[in-house]
Amino acid sequence: MQSPFSGPFFSYVMSQPPLQNAEHILSGSSAMLFQKNGKLYRLTTDGCGHNFLSLESSLGSSSVVQVIEYFGRIAPSDEYSDAEHYWLAESEWLLPVNPESNQGKVLQPIIAAISDEDLAEPEERAPDTLRRQTRHSSNIRTENTPAATQPVVLRH
Repeated sequence: MQSPFSGPFFSYVMSQPPLQNAEHILSGSSAMLFQKNGKLYRLTTDGCGHNFLSLESSLGSSSVVQVIEYFGRIAPSDEYSDAEHYWLAESEWLLPVNPESNQGKVLQPIIAAISDEDLAEPEERAPDTLRRQTRHSSNIRTENTPAATQPVVLRH
């Protein structure tokens, strides 16, 4: 698996606990996931996203992955060392949802509605998606997010 990061600062981060000898399990464009001793670590150069997740987690939001241990900014980024950094957190493991379970049956139409690529225009999906989300609103929680308390209004 190819790493999105490389350079002396990244090498330093990987030589220090807790990432020293950790197994790289997944990469995105600005983040990597590692596992070690049953713990999941997220290393990223996206400081805004990292801090958003950490803040929402600390407020008890169930809408984001929970941060178990916040390491914060741990080294300068190799790509933009004067302005960007590597950020690290231990995160909770998320388990797959069985599509045949009650949760899976509730989530399947929502996921299908937001990932359906058969429709050319997203606006064509919006009213149906909103009806589905409203019908399942008791199963969807977005706590501690001010925008979530505002009603959704669709305009044509």
